[in-house]
Amino acid sequence: MDVIETTRGVIQRSKEYVRNTPWRTDYEAEIARILFDLDKPCELAVVGQVKAGKSSFINALLGEELAIVDVTEATATINYFRYGLVKDKSRPIKVIWNDGREEWQTREFLDSLQGNTQEVLERAAKIDHLEYFIPNEEILGNITIVDTPGTDSVVKEHSNRLADY
Repeated sequence: MDVIETTRGVIQRSKEYVRNTPWRTDYEAEIARILFDLDKPCELAVVGQVKAGKSSFINALLGEELAIVDVTEATATINYFRYGLVKDKSRPIKVIWNDGREEWQTREFLDSLQGNTQEVLERAAKIDHLEYFIPNEEILGNITIVDTPGTDSVVKEHSNRLADY
C-alpha cells in the first residue's frame, strides 16, 4: 500500500470517529476537504526577498519564460504553474478573481498587471491568483509550483498579498 492510500485510510477512520462525537459539525467539513486535497499535486511555493530571483528560478526550472521578470518588482500576484494544456493559446492565463469568477486572459492582460501605479495595484488586488498550465508532466505531474511576491517589498500591497497567501 502506498503512502497516499495509507493516509486516506487514516483520514477515513478519523472521519468515522468524528461522526459520532460532539465535534462533528466542527470537523466534518475540514476532513472532507483534506480527503479532496489528498489527490491534488503537492504545492511548492517559492518565497524569498524581493529581486532574489524567484521568478527566474521558476523559469529555469520549467525551461520556459513564463514568470514575469523585470529590473523592478514584477510579481504582484500569486501565480500557480500547473500541469495541463490550454484550449486557446491566445488566452493562456487563467485568472481566478476574488469573487470566485474564472476567466482566461491574454499575455497583454498579464502585462497590464506590471508596475506599481495605483491603477495596476487596484487591478491586481481584485485577483486571487493566476494559473499557468504547462504540458510538462515530468516536472508538474505531481507538483504545482507557486511564484509569490517578494518579502520586504517596498510595495505594501505586494507584501500583503504574500502574507495573505
